[in-house]
Amino acid sequence: MEQNIIDLGYIDLLLGISLVIISIGLSKWKEFGLEKDLMIATIRTFLQLLGVGFLLKYIFELNEPILIFGFILLMCFIAITTVVRGSKKISADLSFIVTISIISSSGITVFIITQIIINIEPWFNPQYLIPLSGMVLGNCINGASLALDRFDSDIKEKKYDIEVLLALGATSYQACSRFIKSAMRASLLPTINSMMVVGIVSFPGIMTGQILSGISPATAVKYQIIIMYMIAFSVTLCSFILIKLRLNSHFTKDHQFKNIS
Repeated sequence: MEQNIIDLGYIDLLLGISLVIISIGLSKWKEFGLEKDLMIATIRTFLQLLGVGFLLKYIFELNEPILIFGFILLMCFIAITTVVRGSKKISADLSFIVTISIISSSGITVFIITQIIINIEPWFNPQYLIPLSGMVLGNCINGASLALDRFDSDIKEKKYDIEVLLALGATSYQACSRFIKSAMRASLLPTINSMMVVGIVSFPGIMTGQILSGISPATAVKYQIIIMYMIAFSVTLCSFILIKLRLNSHFTKDHQFKNIS
């Protein structure tokens, strides 16, 4: 397939901003109150993506493992911070729980994809390692945030129901099993919905980008299939680890409720 990549200039990017300006105008006209958020999001998107574009160009050219993994660690730190700050109930051990959940699940997923399935050469090839890590972390953020929010809310609202089950001899896991299932469903629902309509209603970004860059649609589809499975696995693993650790933080080893507000 002949590659015919149409490059975009900065004028093109500025013209693209007009789409958001229309959205801001609509919000102002109908008094949605989203103008400020849209403006901040637009500016941050432009600056962040432009900055990371220059940074990745530098990292790709040097191709040094230290720089590559340093950048991935920075992404992990931002992902962890995002989930922790978004929690409605921040406890002393929340940062530890989120760190273990995100790093372990994303690390396992990226290793399987890059070193076993794709088998990249060299093993630290930033062209694959950084984008795939970013996709995994981005979806883990969403999954972990949804799971954490649902689980903590259910525990708080049903505290007395749980105490009754504990008094009857149930373990903390048994008493909270329905809340664990609910949290897992909440975390995975967006991923499942995406998998249901991919290729029929929606064309994911990486697949579209590959096709636009001249790669064969057949090759782009194969990569997208792997990526969808990768996302489903990473979100499932991340959410499960997070909920299990969060469950332990709510109860003592003797299955007694800790203080919860």
